[in-house]
Amino acid sequence: MNAKQKKITIATVSLIVVLIVILVVGILIRNRSNSTQAVSAENIEMNVPEISAEDLQVDISEPNENGAVKFSIYGNLKGYPIYYAIIELIDGQDVDTLEDAPEEAYLLYESDFIIDTNSVIFLKYKRGEIFSPKPYKIVINNINSNLDENMTEEELEKYQLSAEEQRNSKYPYYIRVNYGANVVTVYKKDDKGEYTVPVKAMVCSCGTATPKSGVYKTTNKYVWRLLYGDVYGQFATRIVGSILFHSVPYTEQSKDTLEWWEYDKLGTSASAGCIRLTVQDTKWIYDNCASGTMVEFYSSSNPGPLGKPTAQKISNTANRNWDPTDPDSRNPWKGGSGIVNTPSTPSTTPNEPVNPPVEPEEPADPVTPPTEPVDPPEEPEEPTDPIEPEEPTDPPEEPTEPVDPPEEPEEPTEPVNPPDNPDTEENKEVA
Repeated sequence: MNAKQKKITIATVSLIVVLIVILVVGILIRNRSNSTQAVSAENIEMNVPEISAEDLQVDISEPNENGAVKFSIYGNLKGYPIYYAIIELIDGQDVDTLEDAPEEAYLLYESDFIIDTNSVIFLKYKRGEIFSPKPYKIVINNINSNLDENMTEEELEKYQLSAEEQRNSKYPYYIRVNYGANVVTVYKKDDKGEYTVPVKAMVCSCGTATPKSGVYKTTNKYVWRLLYGDVYGQFATRIVGSILFHSVPYTEQSKDTLEWWEYDKLGTSASAGCIRLTVQDTKWIYDNCASGTMVEFYSSSNPGPLGKPTAQKISNTANRNWDPTDPDSRNPWKGGSGIVNTPSTPSTTPNEPVNPPVEPEEPADPVTPPTEPVDPPEEPEEPTDPIEPEEPTDPPEEPTEPVDPPEEPEEPTEPVNPPDNPDTEENKEVA
């Protein structure tokens, strides 16, 4: 190789080395830039601002014929969608006890909604998966709603949607309630824009006041809703009047007070008119079917294209005071502790001041089942029932213990209450 060729070879190698260095440096710079951007995005999400009065406008309409008001929200902070949650106020409740709603209860604000009962509305921004640390709270406490559970067919007709309104619906889902078979089927649109594609079937319990026909549209939603009979439903969605989708009733605003004897009736007619569902199903409607979604009522022996699902029977289980489908991490059916930490779940706090008046009313009736949902935790005490053999020994030893026997018989009578459920079920009929 002559000198000239050596120079060319050296130059070529040098050029290749320079190109490799440039390529490596470019990759390092790009990776560093991406890392910086990722950190910046994370910082943005971790610092979601709280809503203030300065960047929020709220309009509340005059009460309509039912005493309800329309609620409109306008936010001025771009890039931060507003989410809301509604907690119903119970008579005599201290508003200060409601600090926030459960995160799972927040819904994206997309259009006006109706408030038909005294409530606290919580508002937050959300960026990515992160909410504002604290909510903006609005208290509505001057509503005198006159909604009636037992609306006549003539009154229901006023709320039915016309054929044109049904054709112009832009909502992704359409719900059909087969009250004859106690099945709810959800449909989505086909290629022609018609609701013909079945998406989901749900077992339910309808009742005597369930509408027999017509198409209506859903309105407002509630994390917890007070129902007829001084009981509560989770993740309720109003359909028309006092007819709602909601969970099987609870004796308190607490997830561990399920009326398990009512849960075992899913798939049969058992309500006063509302559509009872498992928590999993009613939350699906709460989360996925926006206010304005159409709901049709009809009756048929054919459950529908997806058939009729079945619900688990829980009466003879240790965890019967929880809905087995509830996604709550504390649900013992899913490996949770089963203990409801009241401070961590604001939606359970409201019931505390209300329980005392409710419980005195229930003992007045033979309605001891509301205490039965609490029995499961007391079941460990049932093994103390065998202590009764000690009572035979007690009478000869202590004449004063007759005072105890009257107290202990009251405890054994609680396990006897389940046979009395037929009476209590009637007393505890709910919407």
